[in-house]
Amino acid sequence: MSSGVTRHGWGMAKSIEDAQKRLAGELMSRRGVSGVGIGSHAGRPCLNVYASGGAAGKIPKRFDGHPVRVIESGPFRALDDRDGRRPGEGVDR
Repeated sequence: MSSGVTRHGWGMAKSIEDAQKRLAGELMSRRGVSGVGIGSHAGRPCLNVYASGGAAGKIPKRFDGHPVRVIESGPFRALDDRDGRRPGEGVDR
């Protein structure tokens, strides 16, 4: 009888939201991984992993039964909202 444990050592996720939280817990400490989110590809839900450099090659193609898509990106940074404007407002282009 199967225990439901994946090769990652985690039980099967009940939803893509659960899988996203669990994959983020596994990957966010890795160098080059900036974020883990939920997206869609070809009209179906998937897990998006935002990574740069050599980290992209070490990301699984599936996690807890959900497809994983790697999106090349740099590090994320918080936007400065001290002036109360939304990003892009008041910027002459």
